[in-house]
This record gives sequence, structure tokens and C-alpha cells, in this order.
Amino acid sequence: MKIISLKAENIKRIKAIEIQADGKPVILAGPNGSGKSSTLDAIWGALQFGRATKAVDNPIRTGEESAEATIDLGEYVVRRRWTESGSTITVADANGRKYTSPQAILDKLIGNLAFDPL
Repeated sequence: MKIISLKAENIKRIKAIEIQADGKPVILAGPNGSGKSSTLDAIWGALQFGRATKAVDNPIRTGEESAEATIDLGEYVVRRRWTESGSTITVADANGRKYTSPQAILDKLIGNLAFDPL
């Protein structure tokens, strides 16, 4: 599984970010506080919500009402949205067809230890 693209808004220190991998490795670099860990948390939170939620206290950027991450995995597009009352997730195939058990699809695809930035 490869991440083709990532879009994230209002997650921790991130106001907005868009990354297109274009088949090449992506290196996250920058000074402290620039959003490197926030980017990893956006990916982790979108794909492995349960485990990530325990490790990331509040994914929503301070002063904002919601946060969102969209990850294109090629075969699937994952969209997770957080609000103060909880989160919602959709997983769609390349044709836009949405799955009725999105987290089950991700759990099967990713497994328990596939992505843990800590």
C-alpha cells in the first residue's frame, strides 16, 4: 500500500497541507513546530482511528471547529472528519463507490502494526 496523496486541514499544527507523492519518497523536514508530527498524526488518525485516538489527545487545531484528512491510496480514498462531537469516516473505491463498513476495510487493509509513527 502506498499513499498517493494527502490533504489535511486544521489537524494539530496544520492549517492546510497537500502532498502529492508522484511515485517518489516524500521527506518531511523542517524546524520544530512546523507540522511534521502533525502530518504523521493526520495519516495515522485517518487510517487507524482507534489506536491513534488514544495517542493523539485532540486532533483539531486550536481555535477551529473541525479537522479533516483525505488520503488517496490508489484503490481506496479515505476521508476522516473530526468535530468536537466525534469523527466520521468514508472509504470509497476508485469509482467513488462508498463502503458501508469503512473502518473494517481499513483494519483489514492495514492491520494492527502497519503504521505507528511513535
